[in-house]
Amino acid sequence: MAKGRVIKWTIGIIAALAVLCVGGIAYVLSTLDLNQFKADIETNVQKATGRKLTLAGDVKLQIGLSPALSVESVSFANAEWGSQPNLASIDRLEVQVAVLPLLRGAVNIKRLILIKPEILIETNKDGKSNLDFGDAEKTAASAESSPKETTEPSSGQTGEGLNIDVDEFVLQDARFTYKDGQSGSSQELALSLVRASLDSANKLTLSVTGAYNGQPFEVNGETGGLEAAMNPKADWPLHITAKAGGAVVTVEGAVQDLNGLAGIALAFSVEGKSLADLNAISGASLPDLGKYALSGKLADAGPKAFKISGLKGQLGESDVSGEAALDMGGKRPDIVLSLTSKTLDLRPFLPDKSEKVEKPKSKPAAEPKKKSDRVLPNDPLPADLLLLADAKGDIKIETVQLQDFALTGILAAFALKNGTLDVSSLKAAGGEGTLDMTLKAAAKGKNLDLTGKAVLDQLNIGGLLGFLGVTEAFKGNLDMELDFAGRGASVRDIMGGLDGFLSMSVKDGQLQNKYLDLLGGDMATGFLRMINPVAEKKDYTKVNCLIARLNVVKGEAQTKVMVMDTEYMSVVGDGTIDFDTERLNMSLDPMPKKGVLSGVNIDVSFSMSELAQPFALGGTLASPKLVLDRTKAVLTLGKGVGGALLFGPAGAAAALLSTGQSDENPCESAAKAAEQGTKYQGEESEKGAAEKAADTVVNEIKGVGKGLKNLFSQ
Repeated sequence: MAKGRVIKWTIGIIAALAVLCVGGIAYVLSTLDLNQFKADIETNVQKATGRKLTLAGDVKLQIGLSPALSVESVSFANAEWGSQPNLASIDRLEVQVAVLPLLRGAVNIKRLILIKPEILIETNKDGKSNLDFGDAEKTAASAESSPKETTEPSSGQTGEGLNIDVDEFVLQDARFTYKDGQSGSSQELALSLVRASLDSANKLTLSVTGAYNGQPFEVNGETGGLEAAMNPKADWPLHITAKAGGAVVTVEGAVQDLNGLAGIALAFSVEGKSLADLNAISGASLPDLGKYALSGKLADAGPKAFKISGLKGQLGESDVSGEAALDMGGKRPDIVLSLTSKTLDLRPFLPDKSEKVEKPKSKPAAEPKKKSDRVLPNDPLPADLLLLADAKGDIKIETVQLQDFALTGILAAFALKNGTLDVSSLKAAGGEGTLDMTLKAAAKGKNLDLTGKAVLDQLNIGGLLGFLGVTEAFKGNLDMELDFAGRGASVRDIMGGLDGFLSMSVKDGQLQNKYLDLLGGDMATGFLRMINPVAEKKDYTKVNCLIARLNVVKGEAQTKVMVMDTEYMSVVGDGTIDFDTERLNMSLDPMPKKGVLSGVNIDVSFSMSELAQPFALGGTLASPKLVLDRTKAVLTLGKGVGGALLFGPAGAAAALLSTGQSDENPCESAAKAAEQGTKYQGEESEKGAAEKAADTVVNEIKGVGKGLKNLFSQ
């Protein structure tokens, strides 16, 4: 019994002494005026940074088992050239610390509160940041690097053995601003309230409300605590929901090793009503394409390797699904994609076909902007982008929707390795037609080496013109073969040295005449007269065939075949296109068909020379000029004058029409020449044409004479 009383008395005495000690310390601290240290703190900060720190308010200490230190009205000066006096300021800072954990070498911050902190980061016109402290920063660094006596970290210093926990963090009415003095742009993040609290189960609850550049957002959720985040063998749970610009983003799952990004098992989703709602917060110009959504599962696939499975996306009427993988462990990132889509709707990105077709309007003489004299762009191609990553993948799309037309069954396979992109296969179908092509692009310094082949078989032209919003301009199916190779730093460079050929054929087509107005002025009038001299009486021109074969050598395209045959006229073209200079040197010979005047109401006063006169297409791609070919026109004029002198108007008409095609359709022979790559020989020699003209005049006059004889014999 006596022994028990001794123990009780001993414990009581120790407890009393502890209370007296704590009370004594508390009394001393409570009588201590911490404001007396403000001047020293301000002086030391100014020596280290060259900027003034102002502790305008009181420094207070509240005593208890969880003492709290508070500081009010603190500011830190900005650079002399700054747009505002202070780089940083805060109305109130309060830190509450638990005492008992300090005895075992741990720091438990019960509560950390920052009221109305404002931080300004900016640069001047020279690009210098207000975080550049100049010589003061160098002096401080030199002082730190001087030899000092080393000691083990104490409980008040940071070190390996120091454990810091924060139970609650509160940030209220904060504002962070960035100003770019060179561009004049600025960004602002305003946080009305940030609250993060850790419960007894080491679960962190997070709540953030604020605005970015005036656009509100919020973040809510739960995560694991700091202890779980630093433990590579413990799962760090994550469940976060963010809302901004009409979008809702969720991430849910866990990461085992947060520092090493290993053991990742996260599900994510993004959805919203319209991409356009993101414009205000992002500064972009995204279109309104309807609802959008993206979801999938993210996991690690090895050191510095990640994969996304169950990927699903929707944007308006378009959808995508598949898998993706990223490996960051090599010389450059390696990406693997496997994507499928039921529908890819391109209509929102294409010109509206309902837009009225208007003739190009001439600009006022005072227009300051000069029209470019080149069509092919000279902007540098981003060849270096091919070196940013390696990639491979396959893409399958059931339907690509264009204006009034759809491509189906799209299959593509590609690989990007060491700066060379190889599209080994791209196949598609459209109506009754098909597309099959390959493409290879290799980065060679600043240049891009391009090679490719394409074969189009009976592909609907109107559908392809949907990319320009003029699906009704031409009706018909296109056969085309393209083979090319070129190198250059821009499109102009590549075209200037291009090698290859283009062969194309359209049969049984229909051209809407109103779309020729897009050519503008004399070009539209001249071309329309060539292919359809009675176009003003019809809305369209029936095209029996349009066949061309161009062989390209070192940037110069030479015509092997160029024939357009309509119900009234045949036009044969010949010449060159120099892609290096963009100059045109073409001749276009229109030949009216036999009986072109029969069945159509053309007045005799109609200038027959306009039907058969040859044209020269010159100028450049940017400014083409269609003019009368004076050399060839002499013979045509001679035929008409000779026929008129000998036999009057009937003789003139017969002579001018005599150089036209016979009843035989030129399409078959032109198509054969294009397929073989040989020169089209459908044109008659000038001598043969003259002889034919004379024969035709005689035959026509004989017919007139016979008719008159029959008339007077009655």
